[in-house]
Amino acid sequence: MARVIVTADDYGYCKTRDRGILQAFKDGIVTSAAIMGNSPHGREATTLASMAEMELLLHGNITEGCALTSTSQYKPSASEHKKPFPCFVSEVDIQHAQVYTSLTTEEGMFHSKSMVVNVLGGQAFLTQQFHEDVVDELTAQVAAFQQWTGATPVCINSHNHSCSVPTLAHAMTTVALARGIPAFRLAQLSSRKPESPSTSPFLLNVDRSSHKVAVTCLYLHRIFDAVSSGCYEKSPYVLY
Repeated sequence: MARVIVTADDYGYCKTRDRGILQAFKDGIVTSAAIMGNSPHGREATTLASMAEMELLLHGNITEGCALTSTSQYKPSASEHKKPFPCFVSEVDIQHAQVYTSLTTEEGMFHSKSMVVNVLGGQAFLTQQFHEDVVDELTAQVAAFQQWTGATPVCINSHNHSCSVPTLAHAMTTVALARGIPAFRLAQLSSRKPESPSTSPFLLNVDRSSHKVAVTCLYLHRIFDAVSSGCYEKSPYVLY
């Protein structure tokens, strides 16, 4: 018999939203919830979920609020830090595009979901340091989840569809594989970027996979590695 899984994201965002998700679970509308990795009241939210016997997944957040690693994240925008990290979108004007050199602002806050929109729209690019910051932050969020629940999440997904950016999805699967998380839910890329005759096999493959509830982290990571090594035809989504 097939089982429909309905996961409510943003658990732990605020107590009002938490109450709504818990009620939806009790009413049989949702089957699980994904808790914000940097939730300021994660332990309390986890306790309430446990009392209701609601399964929790991890909602990796790198776009809203304060980073768990904020004290060490900020890096000045020095010229040597502005080299683009290998990404999959061409036609970015390196000289005039916005550069995200660090995951957070000087105040330790994330850049908001506009970062995702700007990168997907070819108006900005991410650096190697940004990628490393994401890995560090998501590692801290997995550790927080383990402290709250006493277990490793069975699946990770992303807040504000940040995994629509392949570079960020690569960072998430890197952390998931390292921390023993078996599954990763993808955002549906075609709903944010219409397919065209020139869409690369890489994005088409990821998009097809995203119609599933989740794909294995190992499978997805192998796709990214294939692109990085040049095994996939990359035009027009080329590596810098």
